[in-house]
Amino acid sequence: MHLNSQTQRINQKHTNSFNILILDPFLFSGSGEFDTDKKKIVELSIYPNTGFNEYLFSDDMYGEFLQYSEGKNTSKQLLLSPGESFASFNYQKGYHYTIKAEKINIKHSPKQASSVIYQYLETLSKEKIITQDAAEDLIMDVAPVKINFIPRGKEPRKAYLVKVTTESKPRPILKIKEFHFKKGYHYRLRVRKTIQASPFKEHYTLLEVMSKNK
Repeated sequence: MHLNSQTQRINQKHTNSFNILILDPFLFSGSGEFDTDKKKIVELSIYPNTGFNEYLFSDDMYGEFLQYSEGKNTSKQLLLSPGESFASFNYQKGYHYTIKAEKINIKHSPKQASSVIYQYLETLSKEKIITQDAAEDLIMDVAPVKINFIPRGKEPRKAYLVKVTTESKPRPILKIKEFHFKKGYHYRLRVRKTIQASPFKEHYTLLEVMSKNK
């Protein structure tokens, strides 16, 4: 989705952003509200970086989600429909985990909702993957309106909606050092992303405002 069309949707709808805080646990709790087709025990790989996605039924609320793959399939996906049991999974960025989970296939899931729920059972292994500090320069477009963002395990906050030129989808960023944002303007920025390995942290610092348009 292009950043401009995303921005238009954000401008049109702000009233129901936080409804997902009520809807999402109900839809994805795995509490027996839906008929299930089958259940089985699987192994999931949980990756050292999280991903971002819009919440169901929301135009301006983004969340931060675990990235996973199942079994021998190494294709990464976002864990958009974890069961409540994942609250006990002690995840730290920078580590690769192998976990045991119960996979539940739902016969009649709500429209747009996932048909699969994973329930966390136990951690089988944990390996530090990101062991060195790193830096890279990025070009990104910044939308003229901030969005609502729920970082994993934290309270909702306002964030920039950015589209990095090398990525397919827009995503939130909480802070860009030295960037003075003014609502109503589209920005194109050159930004340095730095990663601190221990403890894991990401930082974004403005290098250049390449364009600023109303």
